[in-house]
Amino acid sequence: MKTFEIKGKTVHEAIQRVLHEYDLREDEVEVEVIEKEKKGLLGLIGAHDARVRIKLKEKVIERKLKAFLNSLLEYLHINADISVKQGDRKVHVEMSGKNLGVLIGKHGQILASIQHILNMQVNNLTDTKVNVYVDVDHYSKYRKNKLEEIAYHALEMVRKTKEKVKLDPMQSWERKEIHRLLSKYSDIHTYSEGIEPYRYVVIEPTNDEK
Repeated sequence: MKTFEIKGKTVHEAIQRVLHEYDLREDEVEVEVIEKEKKGLLGLIGAHDARVRIKLKEKVIERKLKAFLNSLLEYLHINADISVKQGDRKVHVEMSGKNLGVLIGKHGQILASIQHILNMQVNNLTDTKVNVYVDVDHYSKYRKNKLEEIAYHALEMVRKTKEKVKLDPMQSWERKEIHRLLSKYSDIHTYSEGIEPYRYVVIEPTNDEK
């Protein structure tokens, strides 16, 4: 989690500055007083500000994520249960309920945007990179099964036509999944082309035969 070293006229002022700037609660931080304030002689000579080290607790991540998602759900007039599980540099967010398709979008594009925003929000609170994964009604499992169908269909087409096949634009994790699924076949080669968000996978034949 992110750690700050900050000065203030008093210890209390220094702590409140961080709480206000990052919209934190007092029970979401650990405070270490490095140096207390000193008024000095006649209020001037030898005076110095307080200096504190503040470290965020992991509990702040769950509150922040749920606050953002609840605001989004309220705006869309949707009810959903939100589950947040934290692991080693990973956060898994699951939303479940009825009529949540609007949170997924075509080929998961809306879901990818939500995940991107949450990743930025969480990594603003950490010193090391944390990956946030968001799923809606187990859509990711459905999408992985669909990607498997797409990959093997493309493989058959390449073998049949001896011509390269270009897939539709996909998200980064989807392209990686296609590459992974087809990496075991020596008679084809996969690579990505294009510029985000229109980057796509190309499958082409090689000179090797299975």
